[in-house]
Amino acid sequence: MGRGHSCPRSFRDKRPGPQGSVPFQLAGVRGPESPAAGANECNGDFAPTNGHTPLSLPPASGSKIIEPVSIVRRLSCMPESLMWLSFLLIALISTPVSVPQETDSLAEIQHLEKITKSAGCYQLRVVAWHPAPARKRDFIPRRFQFTTERGYGKKFVVKNLDSDSKHRASAPLSTWDVESDGRIEIIWGRGFSAWNIQMSGTRHDLRGTAHYWQDNGYGHDFSATVTASAVECK
Repeated sequence: MGRGHSCPRSFRDKRPGPQGSVPFQLAGVRGPESPAAGANECNGDFAPTNGHTPLSLPPASGSKIIEPVSIVRRLSCMPESLMWLSFLLIALISTPVSVPQETDSLAEIQHLEKITKSAGCYQLRVVAWHPAPARKRDFIPRRFQFTTERGYGKKFVVKNLDSDSKHRASAPLSTWDVESDGRIEIIWGRGFSAWNIQMSGTRHDLRGTAHYWQDNGYGHDFSATVTASAVECK
């Protein structure tokens, strides 16, 4: 500090001195020398003892000094019934509230309506193979049922109703679904190979293409032109 300027009493360095010297205190914080500790807390009086000035920053224009008094100490001064009510209100305020997304719910409802409308039994016919050797990888069922039961990948279970043993091979990962644009997707999957069928149209006139897939890349250019129509479930 420069000559002619003195440090405020509350900021002075209190070095060890004769008995009776008291260090400065923060407002609302008790020291070991504070007499009658806690006597004024519940009356809202947190002024410093021994005549010392509170240590605080100058307030901004129009603002109030916020003294370092904990919420817990304030609550401890309340009657027990009000204290528990305050804790309850704090818990309710701090608990996150999940607001349902109406748009998502509406989209899901519309999706399920399409599923219900398209569910049922169908007869499929292969119009052409591209190229011709793709026929050798044919395990596409010619008769099946679209169910409303959830299956692999949150899609829906498609049941194989084909009576031909060639097309009755196990395909546990088989599913169907209706895309957002109305196209129907069927996946006949065996795990290491699958046929992905995309069709569009009405229940009685579905047309599209089946694409072959195999995990080692073989036959990635195999495809077939297919049609399907709704039939009675037997």
